[in-house]
Order: sequence, then C-alpha cells, then structure tokens
Amino acid sequence: MAMAALLSAVALFTTSATMATAAKTKPFGPGEKLTFSIRYGLIKAGTATMEVKSGGPDGTMLITSKASSNSFFDVFFKVRDEINAWLDPENLEKIRFEKQLREGNYHKDERVDYLRDEGFAVYKDGAKVPLAPGARDVLSSFYYLRTLRLPIGGTVPLTYHSSHRNYPVDVDI
Repeated sequence: MAMAALLSAVALFTTSATMATAAKTKPFGPGEKLTFSIRYGLIKAGTATMEVKSGGPDGTMLITSKASSNSFFDVFFKVRDEINAWLDPENLEKIRFEKQLREGNYHKDERVDYLRDEGFAVYKDGAKVPLAPGARDVLSSFYYLRTLRLPIGGTVPLTYHSSHRNYPVDVDI
C-alpha cells in the first residue's frame, strides 16, 4: 500500500522538465525537500517529508523520508516513521536501507545492506537474500522514476525489494 501511494505521488510531483530528463542529468540533488500533508478525509492528520542529502564522506546520496501524525491524531494513532536510503549518486543503486516504523502499537525496524557486486541483500537479522538485478527499495524507486522519460499512458516495469523478497512491479503512468 505504501509503495503504491508513494509511486502514485510521482505523477503529482514530477514536472514536465523532469519527464524529459535523461538518467544522466538528475532532476534532484542534495538540498531538495518535498513536504506532503497527510489527511484523513478533510482533516489534516500529519506531515511527511522526503529530503535528499549528501550521505557522507564516501560520496553516497542519502534520501530520508519522515512521517508523523499531528498532536490531535497522536491521541488516537501516533505515527513516527523514518526511512533512510543510501544510494550511489551516479546510478541510484542502493547501498543501504533502514526503516524505523512507529505506528500506534506497531513497531518495526529494518536494516538492509546491499552487496550489489555479489548480488545479495544482507538483513540485520543475518539473512542473505538473492537480489534481483536492478531491484530497488521504496525510496530509490521513487527517485529513479524521476530520472526517466515517463510514457504518458504507458507502464514502467521495475523490481521492488522489501521484506526479504523481490517483487516485479508495473508503474502505470
């Protein structure tokens, strides 16, 4: 569900200049911050952000997504989620993915290191899972799609990696 909602946001936040951009020239970079209003019907329930940062001295790109409910909704269902994805800035392939979900009584932490040369995703619990070629997490998928010429009315296939599995996904434009 979160993947579908995030990928649907591509259509809303991708400009025509972005759609014409080739993968060599990225339509985003460190300093970009997107802010979303989370609503429950007509009522504002919280805020979410996606921000591109320089990830560290190794030159990685860090993309951070945060979502939180507002003080009114905290009484009913408190949300404090953070997702971080470290990417190779040249090809947007993932290096590491971390998420900390805090949604009501539900808590989930996950960390995945991607050994691209070996073709494996290594999870915090020690599981070593084969990684499909070109597989991306939820954040790298969103930013990767922004580098493509998107065929209006067409479909862009990609492979989504999450929860120890690779999933083929068709993104309808």
